[in-house]
Amino acid sequence: MRFTAWIAQPGKDLHGCVLADISDTGARLNVENPQDLPEEFVLYLSSRGSPRRKCKVAWRTKTQIGVQFDFPLNSTPKNASLMTMLAAKRAREVEQAMAERETASHETEPSEPA
Repeated sequence: MRFTAWIAQPGKDLHGCVLADISDTGARLNVENPQDLPEEFVLYLSSRGSPRRKCKVAWRTKTQIGVQFDFPLNSTPKNASLMTMLAAKRAREVEQAMAERETASHETEPSEPA
């Protein structure tokens, strides 16, 4: 399995990565500069931002990181703990900030002549 995913961090552009392997509890990601990534982040599994998982880095190599999901893929936020619900809220805030940044960049793009 290999497809593109995105690492979201507050105040930063999305960091593209390749999902090399995934399970209910975690994933293996091919990334550039794994040492530059924080210990926790939100992983977007599609370009639309859903599904997404809050992750903790379990291990790092020169080209990959292993992450553990805060809750398994097959669980739902309504069944999750308070901490997971707070993480979901934080992920929504990141998503909103990214949408606002994208809107602002479109507003500053020059329009084509008529």
